[in-house]
This record gives sequence, structure tokens and C-alpha cells, in this order.
Amino acid sequence: MAPPVQRPRPKPGRQALPGTMTKAVLAVIAVAIVAYVVYGFALGLSVPTVTSATAFNVTNSTTLFYLGGGEYAIHLVTVTPGIGAILELSQLPALVNPDYLVTVTLNNETKVNAGTTSANLEISAKALTGKSALVSIAPIDPTLGIAPDSDRIQVVQTVLIPLNQSVSPVASTSSSTTTASSTGSTTGSTTIAATTTAGGSYPAQVLTELQPSIYYIALANMSKMFNNSAGCTPTLYNTTYQNKYAKAPSGYNSYRNISAITPTSMTLSITSVTSSLYKSEWVATAKSSLTNGVAASVNVSISGTGGISGFTTLGFFAGQNISVIGQEYNVAKGFNNACGILMVSAGP
Repeated sequence: MAPPVQRPRPKPGRQALPGTMTKAVLAVIAVAIVAYVVYGFALGLSVPTVTSATAFNVTNSTTLFYLGGGEYAIHLVTVTPGIGAILELSQLPALVNPDYLVTVTLNNETKVNAGTTSANLEISAKALTGKSALVSIAPIDPTLGIAPDSDRIQVVQTVLIPLNQSVSPVASTSSSTTTASSTGSTTGSTTIAATTTAGGSYPAQVLTELQPSIYYIALANMSKMFNNSAGCTPTLYNTTYQNKYAKAPSGYNSYRNISAITPTSMTLSITSVTSSLYKSEWVATAKSSLTNGVAASVNVSISGTGGISGFTTLGFFAGQNISVIGQEYNVAKGFNNACGILMVSAGP
């Protein structure tokens, strides 16, 4: 799987408490984060490219690979040792593509059409244990028109916020509207709070322009992860970390530090810049001042054909583009528990 994006780390011997870092240290960290993103994510280093049958040991942690010009993420959902398993396969970015629950059985092939009409890859299980599935993934030329094994594939939509919902203007700074949807046993929500300048309210066109965008969908997905993190207890965190790194967390990676920098919620605030230009800001709530506050923003134009521009990231998302945020969502979701979003910041 892709390595975690490292958040600002306190100096050895210091606690990750709000306001303990100087601006100079934060500047160095910001440069390091950007360099890490470019080197580790944008260039896709250490992510294998599948051009022929390739073996992967799939666990409940996300594994990334390239195939046919696309990037995919895969992790284990359930397994019956020696018999079969269910794998979750995502074509990245997951923000605009569905997930696929793929059933595999020992020594049999399952042909999958991930992002294509005809099958473009096949997965076969070679060994199934209690915590992992050794599988072989091989490409299939989709132009061959080979039918997928549809009876073994379940499509799961990853967009958490309905994009066809009716949208009404928010009347004042004291008003707010919350949209939510449920996926499985968890519920994600994004609170849209109105903050106005120069009086008045923002028009419905602002949300109409914003909601179908990859930015809104990505940050709605992350908002769900932040909300779910309330269920991450120290015990669950320590167990999750131990399972991933085969050692107990300590120092920077302790629950105390990682939980402090991980937001527990995120709200969307919309303010007018001009009569036709509005700023949308996603504001995170976290214990640490390093990640508490505005985490991302975009400008939304409602003049002419409209448009979205000027995506910027701060705090928890500092130095990351929207593709990296999508990859972090996949990594967090791959842990299948409330501590997934905390593990994005934790390292070995």
C-alpha cells in the first residue's frame, strides 16, 4: 500500500500539543510534505505495474498497483481459510469511481471489469489464511470483449453525498443545513454552515456548481472518516497499529499524538467574495492548532458558465492535491475501523 503522508512531527521529547512548533519548523515541514507527495505519490514510486500475472499478499491494509494505465487499490474484506475471500477493489480516484466487492475462491479465476465494459483483469486466489489472501492479478485486454464474472462482483458506489438532491439557499449566518447518507453501518455527514459578507445569503447556484465537483466529493468522503474517528479508542488504535507494523506505537505515533492532529469533524463554510464569486472553505475541528481550522478551500464562480478554481490546502491536508486526498481516503477505508483515518498519519 502507499506509505502514509507524514503530518508535522514534534521534536523528540516534546508532546504534540497545540502551538509547540515555530514558523520556521512548520515551513521546513511544509516543504518536506510537498516533496514527499511529489516523490511518493505523484510519481507512484514503489507501486508495482501489473503487465503479467503478479502475486499480491492482500490484507485488510490497502495495496496499490497500476494496470492498463489506471491505478487501483485492493484490500481484504472477509476470508474463509482454504475456501474463498471477498476483496474490495477500487479504481483511483475513488471519488469518481465505484468500488467492487470481488468474490474469489481458491485456485479459481474471477474476471473483473473495473472501469471498463469488458473484463480488464482477473484475480485468482492461490492461498487463503485467516488474515490474508495470496492472489494473482493479471491484465486482460478489454478490447477482446471477454465478459466479466458478474455473479461474483458487487458494485458499491463510494460517493457519500447524493448529487441529485434539491438545494436551497441558506438564509443567514445562523442557519445551517446538513446532508447525510448511510453506507453499510456507518453514516457520513457534511454540515454546510452559512457565513455571509456584505449581508444577504449565497445563491443556490453556488452549491449546484460545487456539489458535483471532485473537491466536494473528496472532502465529503474525508468528512465521513473524521466523524467516524470518534469511535477510535486507544485500545483499538494500538491493536490496529500493531497489526500493521508488528510493533506497539510509541513517540510521535502514540494515540495521544495522532489523535490530537486528526480532525474529528469538518464543516463547509461559504462566503461571498463578489456578487458572482464565492469562497468555499472546509473547516476542520482538531485538538492541535496545527490541524484545527481551514483545511481546504476553492473559489466558486456563478457567472456565465460558472467554474471552480484556486483549490488550496492547509492544516491536515497541507501540501496535498485532490488526488492524494483521494488516496488517503482509500488507505483509511482499507482498515475497516474507526482508526483508519488516524493510521493515515501514523508511520513505522
